[in-house]
Amino acid sequence: LVTEAEVRDYLRSIPGAADESGRIDQDVVTMYAEREYGTLARFEASLRDDLLSQKASRLVRESVAVSDAEVRQVLEYRQEEVEIAYVSFDPATLAAEQEFEDAEVDAFLAENDERVRANYDARESEFDQPEQIRARHILIRIPSGDDAEASDALAKTQAEEARARLTAGEDFATVAEELSADPGSKTRGGDLGFFPRGRMVKPFEDAAFALAPGEISEPVKTIHGWHLIRTEELRPAKLIPYADARAGLAREMLQEETGEAAAREAAGKLVTAIGEGQSLVDAARARDLVIGRPDPLRRRDDGVIPGLGVSREALTAIFGL
Repeated sequence: LVTEAEVRDYLRSIPGAADESGRIDQDVVTMYAEREYGTLARFEASLRDDLLSQKASRLVRESVAVSDAEVRQVLEYRQEEVEIAYVSFDPATLAAEQEFEDAEVDAFLAENDERVRANYDARESEFDQPEQIRARHILIRIPSGDDAEASDALAKTQAEEARARLTAGEDFATVAEELSADPGSKTRGGDLGFFPRGRMVKPFEDAAFALAPGEISEPVKTIHGWHLIRTEELRPAKLIPYADARAGLAREMLQEETGEAAAREAAGKLVTAIGEGQSLVDAARARDLVIGRPDPLRRRDDGVIPGLGVSREALTAIFGL
């Protein structure tokens, strides 16, 4: 169980989230949560999971006795190194070399329609796309001070002055690079890219989605400060039905499966050549294959093998040779 006191202690560790007396500024916490996690609810859920995991790990460490011999054994195990040479076959690269006639795709689809449909269902978000807009913004932060009302009025006035420059014809991107306090978009002329509803704080979202492309908002206040928003482009919601997507999905699946089969076949031929007496290096060179020689490997909990990616199974196999 994670207590509220433990949550508050963590929140106080966020830079600027608590004053000298330890009082937590909820606006700062919310701003941090939305920047790093998208929503406050997602941040709170992740925080409680992390704190619970830390408590469990601490409990295990404090309750388990480990002998010196066991410590030495673990250290020796982790320090052991092995040098390897390898040849890899990339199914995606081999798949890209494959071309199929429409008749071949139709035949694959006829035999695998249920599998293709399952693939479509698993990737539903790719085909059921919500309404999205691309927008730019200029953020004027509210300065800190004893007189919160005066600080807010000053920031709003600065936003209104910036809007007057824009309506007079100045380039939005240029003014954003000059004035915006948002480090994430400032260098891109305030460009936020495309986003759906639910991604931004509500006052910002409501204003942005209410604008016609090219229209500039009045100053909009959020927890971050005062914004000027210009909507650049609208992407209406769309659903690509299975009937329209099935042929493309079938072609993609056929390419992937053919690429995997080609990779297995190429690897099998190499294994056969080695079984007949050739070394890996000689067999690879005879087939113009690239030989990888990473730095000496150690066992890693994350299963990373430099040059090959992540594969705990491969790492286990390497140290078993």
